[in-house]
Amino acid sequence: MVHSSLIALVPVGIITGISCVYALPVWVNLVVHTLVPIYIGGVRSRKLSPFFKGSQEEPEIKPMNPQEAMRFPLVAASVLISIYLAIKYISPELVNLLISLYFLVLGIYCLKFYIVAFFKTQSLLEFEWKYSRKIKIPYLMSEEELLEVTIQDLVAYAVSGPLGFAYFLTKNWILTNVFGLAFSINAIENLPLGSFKIGYGLLAGLLVYDVVFVFGTDIMLTVAKKIDAPIKLVFPKPGGEFSMIGLGDIILPGVFIAMALRFDLFRENKREQKESWIYFKSCLVGYFLGILCTVGAMVVMNKEQPALLYLVPACLLSTSLIAFGLKETGLLFKYQEGED
Repeated sequence: MVHSSLIALVPVGIITGISCVYALPVWVNLVVHTLVPIYIGGVRSRKLSPFFKGSQEEPEIKPMNPQEAMRFPLVAASVLISIYLAIKYISPELVNLLISLYFLVLGIYCLKFYIVAFFKTQSLLEFEWKYSRKIKIPYLMSEEELLEVTIQDLVAYAVSGPLGFAYFLTKNWILTNVFGLAFSINAIENLPLGSFKIGYGLLAGLLVYDVVFVFGTDIMLTVAKKIDAPIKLVFPKPGGEFSMIGLGDIILPGVFIAMALRFDLFRENKREQKESWIYFKSCLVGYFLGILCTVGAMVVMNKEQPALLYLVPACLLSTSLIAFGLKETGLLFKYQEGED
């Protein structure tokens, strides 16, 4: 899976290199920087399926339950409002520093995770030495957990750590994207939704949340522009300014698209069909069309758009139409992750 990930990252590297010397149209960067992490995260999420034969590990699946899905948009709204109020009435610099540090630590860990995965596939730095110790952080951990550090981990941190420090000092847009992509891929591959019922409900709630906070208030745009942390992907656009897309617009539809791929594995195993990934591919096409609609609306209206307003219907409709066409709507909504 790491090999396919590296191949899929090639377009990102090419587009980033070109953008350093020539500002490409916004839609080109948006398409490449969103579809690539969703594809990689979706392919790697196959490890969560009992029907994937490429993994030697037994994944621990803790899918989202309906109560968590219902609370998610409300919690997201509460966090967003809290950050907005802190920026406005406490200190923008302090809030920016704390959030930047928090997401930078997550980004360093996620980048380290993929460096180690590459080492393992190439059988590099496989020494017997390993540091093991049980730790328990007061107030944060209810019970002890085993901490293990290998030579591969140390070398990976030696690479990702300085990159994180360089980002913290420079806020370079390329480094922002490096950590943002690592964080997005990690979230998509490790967050099972549980069922399509939960997925449909969650995305519908988040669509309302996105529209309200973009069109109804200035909260979303204020937070996005004031917080200089790897919580978004940024790239230069013609005219000397930067365009951006929040990681939520990648991760939230991405976990739904990843579940579509795991559903493909389930239905193909159930019906003894050859691999086609029809739901996964149709969802990716739907997301692609949603991104184009987002860019088109930005051009026509000449203002920022809530991307989920276009991405959510595109993903849900593409899935529903394929299920209806294949007469699998009942099977789709009966599907439960973590169950036989």
